[in-house]
Amino acid sequence: MVQIVALLCVFGLGTCMALLGSISVKLMPRLKIDQGKFGALVSTFMLACLAASMIVGIIIDVVGYKPVAVSGFILSGLCTFWIARGRTYASVLVPCVLLGFGAIALNTASATLLPAVLFRGENPAAALNLVTVFFGLGVLLTPLIVSFLFQKVSYEKAVSVVALILLAPFVLAILATYPAGEAGFVVTDAFALLRARCPEARLLIAGDGKERDALEEQAARLGLGASAAFLGWVVPEEVPALMNQATAVVMPSCYREPFGLVAVQDVHRDHLVGTV
Repeated sequence: MVQIVALLCVFGLGTCMALLGSISVKLMPRLKIDQGKFGALVSTFMLACLAASMIVGIIIDVVGYKPVAVSGFILSGLCTFWIARGRTYASVLVPCVLLGFGAIALNTASATLLPAVLFRGENPAAALNLVTVFFGLGVLLTPLIVSFLFQKVSYEKAVSVVALILLAPFVLAILATYPAGEAGFVVTDAFALLRARCPEARLLIAGDGKERDALEEQAARLGLGASAAFLGWVVPEEVPALMNQATAVVMPSCYREPFGLVAVQDVHRDHLVGTV
């Protein structure tokens, strides 16, 4: 079921991206706005997407896939209902902002889930191809559905149908079973092997999150003792100094992130950058 949820996340993202353009023919006269104001509305949505992209990735690493996927469906669906009821420019600004956050929640959930759950996690390239297909379906079908509904029912009812399409998958998202991140445990296992050959080696683990307690227990079971130090949250200003102390910097992603900023931060320091 989690595979279906991930694909519906991508489809929902495409729907969110196509929504405003699809309903513009009736939204603009309803709100009594010109193309300039409509463009500002679209820009508001896109700026919200940009802001959300900076924080949702961090959130999913802390709370896991499920809350982000569920909130993405609920937020995008409810905001679309809100837009369907709005009658003034000011009344649709807030739902457009929140719709941006819902869209990026769906994007982050799908981008991190699909490579792990499709094809048993063995073919991420094929999984990403499906991402493109289902995103395209969302973008393609949304204006077709809206155009058809506009000929049959009122604006409010037509947009409400799109809202239901976005909202309905949250039930599956709640019921699905999601994979757990395990990269941190691989790091401790690898370090235990290194320490057997190099007893003076030390492992410094920076950061915090829901897996910390389990990771500390794993380190204790491996007998790492004082050679493994858990530093907790490190403020960004102190990260460069910490990297300068290291012989090797390891980037153990808890999910299949599309691009690792840690590697970029360290690559110019002439350190070995390992990705587990």
